[in-house]
This record gives sequence, structure tokens and C-alpha cells, in this order.
Amino acid sequence: QAQIQMIKESPSNINFTISAASPTIIKVNIFNFPGWNLKVDNASVPIDDNNKFKLITSTIPEGKHSVRIEFTNTPIINIANALSLVTIFALIIFYIKKWPKIIY
Repeated sequence: QAQIQMIKESPSNINFTISAASPTIIKVNIFNFPGWNLKVDNASVPIDDNNKFKLITSTIPEGKHSVRIEFTNTPIINIANALSLVTIFALIIFYIKKWPKIIY
């Protein structure tokens, strides 16, 4: 048996404490997409997604532990975000130079 107390929950971050009498498997209803990280007592723990829906799953050792599951940007996401910003600024500059009478 295990007791879970939710501390914080948002779309990109879940924090909770767990008190387990024996090693306990947790399964979070989130697809294991690149960028998800699982930490138990601030130490990275591997995510096991070997299940039908590729949900975030891990074994938590017995005892009281702090668990944090968070989504962080991957390098590809960072590059895509930067490219999107550059494109938006380029379009703004293009439209300012193309149609100056509309703005003034």
C-alpha cells in the first residue's frame, strides 16, 4: 500500500509525496513524449513506458519520497521556437517595408 499526497499539478509539472510500505509502481496518465523527466528525491529516475499506451511508469522504493514529473524543452523544441520567432520578426519587417502607407 502507498499513500500519495498531491502538492502541485499543472499541464507540464506534477509534484507529490508518496509513502510506500513496499516498492510501488506508479503510472501517470501522461504519454511519455520526449522532454518528460521523472525525479525521486531530486534524483533522476528512468521512465518505463513499456505499456500499451506508453504512459509514464516507474517503480518507487519503499519509504517516504518526493516525486516530481516535469516537461522540459528538448533541443529540437528550442530550435523550433527560435525559428518561429525569427520568422515572425522577418514577416513583420517585410510587411513594414512592403506597405509603409498602411502603418503611417
